[in-house]
Amino acid sequence: MSIQLADDIDVGRGDVIVSGLDDAHLPVAARELSATVCWLSETPLHAGDRVALKQGASTVRATVQALERKLDPETLLEQVGPSELALNDIGTLTLRTSSVVVADPYSSNRDTGAFILIDEASNDTVGAGTILEAREVIPGKATRNDIKWHPSALSRQERWTKTGQRGATVWLTGLPASGKSTVAVALERELVNRARVAYLVDGDNIRHGISDDLGFSPGDRAENIRRVGHLARLFADAGVIAIASMVSPLRSDREIARELHAAADLDFVEVHVSTPVRECERRDPKGLYERARRGELKGLTGVDAPYEKPESPDLRFDTTGADIAELAGQIVDELVRRGVLEE
Repeated sequence: MSIQLADDIDVGRGDVIVSGLDDAHLPVAARELSATVCWLSETPLHAGDRVALKQGASTVRATVQALERKLDPETLLEQVGPSELALNDIGTLTLRTSSVVVADPYSSNRDTGAFILIDEASNDTVGAGTILEAREVIPGKATRNDIKWHPSALSRQERWTKTGQRGATVWLTGLPASGKSTVAVALERELVNRARVAYLVDGDNIRHGISDDLGFSPGDRAENIRRVGHLARLFADAGVIAIASMVSPLRSDREIARELHAAADLDFVEVHVSTPVRECERRDPKGLYERARRGELKGLTGVDAPYEKPESPDLRFDTTGADIAELAGQIVDELVRRGVLEE
């Protein structure tokens, strides 16, 4: 089958085409699934475990949020709130995916309503499931009625006065190999030399822990940026100068980080490291551009994925042939201008 698209839209393997009719039944762009699963591994499944979920041609990471029920195959009795699913157990559970899954209940559509679970370490199929309900979840936008924010006994002003430090976030954005991390490292050192507490929050480093469940799909990248934005806000509130070095290619994602700080009345300095793609590709310390040009790496920002330049960044500079210390100094000057640092 051949399909010609009317508009210039970037589509790939795993994308789903749906009807545009007003009365059409549309699948859910889901991040949370209630499902029935048959567990096929000798290693039991527990709440909190992470697996790869393959649905059709798409694979995402998923975390077991809760084990709801387990069916005893001999007595056909259901156990509520089981501690695990063992080999050949059939149970209902809740899965939270790292990025969007276009899903339907299995009763409505067998293609978009079924999946398998894969062990990422061994690549073995460890489970097969059918979807009971698919739910849309917008990270950071859903109202939480089950928890409350617990304020500190210290006011922010009291904390900052006693520590002699005012917090802020510096957000460096730009193409891969543009020099973001190089400037960030120099800035961190300069601030610490000034006896200021500063911490570099590098996008890759976050993936070793807080975001180790995320891949590099557009949805996973956006979620990683969202998490870094919240982490940086907490650092800034504590009086630390957080330095975030992220490609963060989309304006909408960067705007979320800015809005988080604005809502908390915290300084947010957006720095566009505007080094041209030709220079970034010449440097290419990780070999990413070379792999992308050979077709071995898909979705690299600056090659076959877009980068939306900031329209009104607080600072903009090109690191080509530049004095890195001087560029870090420009950021320091901006922090001084805002009153975050003393002259």
